[in-house]
Amino acid sequence: MLLRRWRAQHRRDATPGRRGPRRWHGRGAERTAESEAANAILLANAAGYRQLFDANPQPMYMYDPETLRFLAVNDAMVAHYGWSREEFLAMTMADIRPTGQIQRLRDHIKHVSQQRIGRDSFWKHRKKDGTLIDVEVSAHVIEFGGRSARVVLVHDITERRRAEEALRESESRFRSLTEMSSDFYWESDVEHRFTQLNAG
Repeated sequence: MLLRRWRAQHRRDATPGRRGPRRWHGRGAERTAESEAANAILLANAAGYRQLFDANPQPMYMYDPETLRFLAVNDAMVAHYGWSREEFLAMTMADIRPTGQIQRLRDHIKHVSQQRIGRDSFWKHRKKDGTLIDVEVSAHVIEFGGRSARVVLVHDITERRRAEEALRESESRFRSLTEMSSDFYWESDVEHRFTQLNAG
């Protein structure tokens, strides 16, 4: 009964000379609507993700894991590294790294491809003016322009590394002074147990 009614409606809609838009009924129309809704959601998600990428205050970039070419960079990446967006898009990831790290980079890319999400890793990056900086990066596998790509978030930890190194040097000098001192010196923990002792 429902099939005969659908065919009758279809014939009326397809009648030559009939004015107005041609209407289609049944599961085909439902699938079309579902497909359009799904596409709209994907476009909205892509637009939202791209907005988050572009507006992120931390440097971010996308790259092709096969060619290592940059596919996109955000404003923070341009400001922090010194190259223009056009210059970045003509470069590869090897251009911002010391030569000795290229093979390690390729090995790391293979690992990210297998895991989908890369653990934080530490690298040396080079700015346009030649300055080397210490960075901590997080990489994720994504689809970009219909192909597999990687999106990377960069944290410049150069100042943190310098502070840590200065603290280590200060502690080393302090220990050297206490070891050479003729005075009795000790350190203890909160339970009053000796952690360092110099008898002078």
